[in-house]
Amino acid sequence: MWAGDIGSIRCERCYNLIPADDGSTSMVMWSDGRYVIRYVSKDNFGILYLWDRLVPVSTMYMHELCRKNGVTVEEIIKSVSDKSREADWMELSREMMAAENGYMIYIDYFMKRLSLSYDDAKLLAIHFTGMGPEAIAIKFGLPLESVRHSFDVIMKAYSDCGIVVDDTIFTENPFKYYGN
Repeated sequence: MWAGDIGSIRCERCYNLIPADDGSTSMVMWSDGRYVIRYVSKDNFGILYLWDRLVPVSTMYMHELCRKNGVTVEEIIKSVSDKSREADWMELSREMMAAENGYMIYIDYFMKRLSLSYDDAKLLAIHFTGMGPEAIAIKFGLPLESVRHSFDVIMKAYSDCGIVVDDTIFTENPFKYYGN
């Protein structure tokens, strides 16, 4: 393993992001050699990432996949081990690829609701799909610090609108934006 340019850890073999040692877990659910579906979880909250080689394409919340298929996380994890759902994973990768730009329908709303610039609203919209800051930086070819700065702008916009948000995924202390 080696540290990537944006401070995350990447696998030397597949170059996919691996979560930092912060109690999170990561596993490859499926791969066809080009596309990879990776499950990342922390604090019992899971996200599926679809990667096209070195670029994150889209995300899906694990609970959405479970609800859609009427299964538990444990059943899905077991199916990865016994390879019983390979066809389902291929179909899921197609669905996730088709949803790659689904976040864009929310950009205008965030621009108007929070008075955000197009770029900041775009980052917030894709973050709402479950994509974390490191993956967002890679997807859009941005420095991680630029993404984090945008999230600070977003948190300030929430605060200015009186909306309290606890999103420690992109802000270390989100409550610093709210008065005492």
